Amino acid sequence: MNQPLVDMVKRHEGLRLKVYNDHLGNATIGYGHQMIKTEYKEISMEKAEEMLSYDLLTATEAFWHIFPYPRWFSENRKNAMIDMIFQLGPTGFRHFKKAIAHVEMAQWPEAAADFRDSLWARQTPVRAEEICRMIELG
Repeated sequence: MNQPLVDMVKRHEGLRLKVYNDHLGNATIGYGHQMIKTEYKEISMEKAEEMLSYDLLTATEAFWHIFPYPRWFSENRKNAMIDMIFQLGPTGFRHFKKAIAHVEMAQWPEAAADFRDSLWARQTPVRAEEICRMIELG
């Protein structure tokens, strides 16, 4: 796993070793790991790292499925979109149909503008702005 991506997701998600409800009421633990059911009340640092690795692998695989031929993607752009997929899930990310179309055509300013013009960007403005700048500037 690439360290800049891991560091960015850790910074964006924060770490909680005890279960909490996220802003949508979902049971969450570790670095933003959403639980289907409350399988843990508390975890160790090692378990949080293990969950993060699994969740990042899942988000990375979804990225490659959505963009099977991203030859023109800089590492920053790829990391930014994997961070979004980590946060929103693949289904949530796929709702950005216009932005994804701009990404596929390497129209970076337009893609960033589409991502910025969203509920996601209004709900997580600091994270969204960082990600959009990475997409726009490479």
